[in-house]
Amino acid sequence: MYDQNIYAEMVDGIPSRMDKPDPSKNQLLGTPEDNLCEIAGRLCYRSLGKGRDSVSFHKNIIESGHFSVLEHARVNCLVEFYEFSDFSTEDWIQFANMPGIQIQNLTDPMMGRAAYLLGLNFRHLMEWTHGANKTRTIDYIFTKVISILSTGGSLIFPDEFLPYYKHSPFKKISILSENNVLQTPCRAQDFIHVPFYLSMSRNCSHEWVRHRMGAVSQVSTRYCDESQANLIEHPLITQYRMGEPDIHEKNQILGNFEYYSEYVDALSSFIQSGDQTVSATHARKQARGAARGYLNSNLQTEMIYTCSISNWQHILNMRMTDHADAEIRILCNHILNAFRQSKYHKFFDTWTTRPALDGIGLVINSVI
Repeated sequence: MYDQNIYAEMVDGIPSRMDKPDPSKNQLLGTPEDNLCEIAGRLCYRSLGKGRDSVSFHKNIIESGHFSVLEHARVNCLVEFYEFSDFSTEDWIQFANMPGIQIQNLTDPMMGRAAYLLGLNFRHLMEWTHGANKTRTIDYIFTKVISILSTGGSLIFPDEFLPYYKHSPFKKISILSENNVLQTPCRAQDFIHVPFYLSMSRNCSHEWVRHRMGAVSQVSTRYCDESQANLIEHPLITQYRMGEPDIHEKNQILGNFEYYSEYVDALSSFIQSGDQTVSATHARKQARGAARGYLNSNLQTEMIYTCSISNWQHILNMRMTDHADAEIRILCNHILNAFRQSKYHKFFDTWTTRPALDGIGLVINSVI
């Protein structure tokens, strides 16, 4: 009934609706975590199937310092101590300065266990390797985790990093699978992160990214040509047009795309005429950055968004309400449906829904 381009899909490989979904034979050759980062990065520039191979792609990300795509890949680490002890105050301060880290004390004297569960993303690890003022405890943890990823074939951490401390302060450091996390006495929904491919209007995306609890990779209008892009019709307009089929201002919309295309061509030539050393690629990027002001705010955009299950629960509770915008509500309906059909369904089995008061989509009725 509503615009088919308002859509959500859990990421498990290449999203089915992602633009240019066919990689070349030398792309997506890393671990599942590497490939998630590569898919997210290539979505931003619509470069799947062209450009760099996997090794060069990750090398360029690291050399350029654009680590945001690394936030999509996560590891959960069990750190076991020899004796019952806490991190030092300095260690806690270091962790507190790293947004997005999860930590839970699993120490149980009755079971004879002294341990912490840490949830980290690849950006934490990469920025730590480039940082200074490192504490010995955290440095050993991160170095060991990177070593495990490296020996597991990671392209993001290609060189083997071996712990260089002569005496380890820990009994054991291991990376846990999702199944292992579910078996530990922790809040698993805080440590299991789920990536989604989202398609929505630019308007909706501006509201969506206010949920600053996840990793975000979105199509760049500065880099990508949007002259043939789709437009998202808001669900309320769709509902209204059922009785008013001629209400759509098609001429005005087409006129905006014409302005955009004309300015991209004119500004590209203008930039290169002033400085002939500027490449055509750089000139087009600068021109699109200026001309995108003529694009409609209901332009379709694509995004990879990754956050913990507990944060997904929070977002759905906030956006599947009668007061929420209808487009973001429909998007969240797709997300909830995907969760219910996935291996994570138990976190949503007790949720009930009802039709929204405006007749557009469903809202959360109760969470038991």
